[in-house]
Amino acid sequence: STMILLPSLTAFTSSHLTAILTAKNQVEFDTAFDALFARDVDVTYNGEKLSREDYRAQLFSQGSATFEEKVASISIKDQLEVEGQVSGLVGLFYTSIVDYKWLILGAHAESQITSTFNAVIQDTEPRPQSPFRGYFDPRRIVTVNQI
Repeated sequence: STMILLPSLTAFTSSHLTAILTAKNQVEFDTAFDALFARDVDVTYNGEKLSREDYRAQLFSQGSATFEEKVASISIKDQLEVEGQVSGLVGLFYTSIVDYKWLILGAHAESQITSTFNAVIQDTEPRPQSPFRGYFDPRRIVTVNQI
């Protein structure tokens, strides 16, 4: 049997966060959100405790899926993780830019969010009962502190 290597904590977090913020519709957003955050995630956002659903709404409002007329991109500026571990701590510093297709004074409107995203990642998901073997990542974020 071949061992499947899981992505690093940074790769896991940045790829899923990018998928959340660049999702084109609600279904893509929900799939990406559920693939990153545990069902009972502990969230602190700008110093306030949020429920999972409130945090979902907050991230949804920052991404591409809220309006058909905007496109988001994300740029990871810096990262920190405990090397060689598949669960543990990861930190990202990123900028998300949302370009709106409508114009203000002849120029496309744009919003930019710079954020620090610190998370604890653990195995939380049971392997699905399936006769097929293949890629499965049981990790989810169990604690997030975002500013």
